[in-house]
Amino acid sequence: METSANDNIITYARTEERSFAECAPTDVDLLVFSALAYATFETVDGFPHDAPVRVADLLRYGTPADYMGKDCNPRAMEELLAAAVASPRFGAAAIARTAAMLDESRVIQFGAVAFDLPGDTTVIAFRGTDTSLVGWHEDLLMLSLPAVPAQIEALDFARRAIRKRPERTYLICGHSKGGSCAEYAALFLNSRQAARVARAVSFDGPALSRIGGTLEPELASHDADIETFYRQCTIPLSRYAFESEIALTMEYRDFDRFIYVAGNDPDLTHNVCSQRVVDGRFVPRVPTFEEMWDGLAFTRLARQLRADDRRFFATFVTDACREAHIVPDLSPAGTAALKEPLTAQLGRVSPADRTRALHLAACWRRASAPAR
Repeated sequence: METSANDNIITYARTEERSFAECAPTDVDLLVFSALAYATFETVDGFPHDAPVRVADLLRYGTPADYMGKDCNPRAMEELLAAAVASPRFGAAAIARTAAMLDESRVIQFGAVAFDLPGDTTVIAFRGTDTSLVGWHEDLLMLSLPAVPAQIEALDFARRAIRKRPERTYLICGHSKGGSCAEYAALFLNSRQAARVARAVSFDGPALSRIGGTLEPELASHDADIETFYRQCTIPLSRYAFESEIALTMEYRDFDRFIYVAGNDPDLTHNVCSQRVVDGRFVPRVPTFEEMWDGLAFTRLARQLRADDRRFFATFVTDACREAHIVPDLSPAGTAALKEPLTAQLGRVSPADRTRALHLAACWRRASAPAR
C-alpha cells in the first residue's frame, strides 16, 4: 500500500477494507471510534434513538456537516465521517446507544456512544471537548476537582451499558477529555464489570492525578487513591500522547505510561485527525526534552496553587472568553488570542480579584519559563 506523510485515520478509514472478523479492533480503530463520538447524533432531526443505527446508514438522517456542528475541526471530521460511512469495516458497526449533556449550571459537557461491532464486541467511546465554552470550563476544573461531572457520567454510562448486556466484550476509549473519561471509567468499574472489558485506551487525555502535593491534603489523598487503583486495575490500559502539553497535564512522573505518536500537522497535533497512521499503525516518536518541559508547565503551575486558586483561574479564563465571544483552542494562534481578552478581564474584576489574577499570571510565567 502506498503511503504519504499525511496519512492519518481518514486515510485508514478509506483504505482498510477488512472486516472486524478478519482483523480484530486495533488501537487505530479505537481512535476512529473516539473521533466518531464527537458526532452530535443528539441534535440531528429524525435520528432514531430507540433502535440501533448502522454507521453505513448515517447519511439517511443528515449530512456529515449536520453531525459536526460543535467540533473543533469540522472539515476533517466531516471527511472522516463520510469515509466511515463508506467503509466496509466501520460501516458495519451499529450505534446502539448514545448520551449527551451540555449544562452550564452543572459545568458539564459530555457525550458517549456505544458501537456494536459484528459479533460480540461493543466499543464505548467518550466525546472530548467541543466548541462550547462550558466544555473548556469543565476542563480547567480538572485541576481542582477529584472528578469532573463528565468523568462521573462516563463511569455511569459504562456501568449501565455493561449491566444491560453483560454477555458482550467491551473496549473503552476516548480522545482528549474523552480519553480521561475512558481512563476514569476503567479504573472505577467494579470487578465483575471490569472482567467484561478487554482494554481501555486514552488518546491524548489529561491524566487523572490532580497534583495535590502538600498544599491540598484532599487532592494529595485523591492522587494516592488513583495510584492504588492503577495498581489494582485489571483492565489493560494504554495512554497515547499526541502532544506533550496535553497528555502530560497534571502528570508528573511515570512517563513510560505514555505511548508517544508522531503528528502530520505541527499546528494541530492535538486534533484527533492529525496523527500519523501508516499501514494501520501509529507512527511512534520520541519527545524532546523541550517538549517534555513545556508539557509539564501546567503541572508546575498547579503545584504552586491551592484548589480555590485553581477554581478561580478556571472561572477567570472562562469569563474572559465569554465576554470576548471566543472559545479557546490549543493551537499557537488560539493561545495567542487569549492574551487580549484576559487583559480586558483584569479591568472588569474587583481590585482583590485583579491582585489575585496578577499573582496567578506571575506563577504561570515562572512555570512556563524555559529550562536552564
